[in-house]
Amino acid sequence: EAVEAGRILGIEVIAGIEIDLFDKELEIDNFHLIAYLPGNDVEALKKKIEAVLASKLSKYLVEFVERSQRRVEAMRQEFNRQRQKQGFELIKEDLTGIIPDQPQRYFLGKALFDKYGKERLGVFDFQGAAHKYFSSNLVPYEGEENGLPAERIIPLLEEANFVSVLAHPGGKGMFNSTDRIKALLAKYKGKIQGIEVYSSKHTPQQTKEFEDMASELKLIKTLGSDNHDDRLDIFMALGNISEDMAGNLPQD
Repeated sequence: EAVEAGRILGIEVIAGIEIDLFDKELEIDNFHLIAYLPGNDVEALKKKIEAVLASKLSKYLVEFVERSQRRVEAMRQEFNRQRQKQGFELIKEDLTGIIPDQPQRYFLGKALFDKYGKERLGVFDFQGAAHKYFSSNLVPYEGEENGLPAERIIPLLEEANFVSVLAHPGGKGMFNSTDRIKALLAKYKGKIQGIEVYSSKHTPQQTKEFEDMASELKLIKTLGSDNHDDRLDIFMALGNISEDMAGNLPQD
């Protein structure tokens, strides 16, 4: 739909999908990769994406979605067990219209924030609610796997001519140093072609570090809001939107 709308409006739209991955060898529990597929032939794009998803990734994706659904439900139940005495409860009806087919804890944060508000919860926004009340260790992961295996998925994306970009590395806790990011990029040299330098999850210092890294490694530089759903109210911005919801993009 977006590609077709862009064609009508004279705006080039590049289709893409964001994928949760992990790399056991590098001991990276989870990172996000955006796989872009350049081109404006809508039918050709559909066929390419469907071919890759249906024939090569479907097994991994179905398993991941099912694990995600079980994990989010387990988090909801554990939250209720721990917080009911404080007067908090999330019932399944609270999630109606919020939780998608592939859920994650931020949607629980959104449902909780909508129900109780920032003053009652003591947080600024839904992201704060997710971090405070639905921490990533609230319930264990199934099989210690948070995502899909990078060693299998990234070569498939390269084979299908996707352009892979490392998404918001400054927003992932396991990347506690640029060395870990460089190790990942070195392992998949030529297969990961870019870094999301400008992100709603990056501080100005991180942005500068990623600008320098992308220039040094001759990688594509991209900007992203990380907004997967208009129900999450993430605004496009440069800099961390948890600190500056208005962002600092030029108004003109």
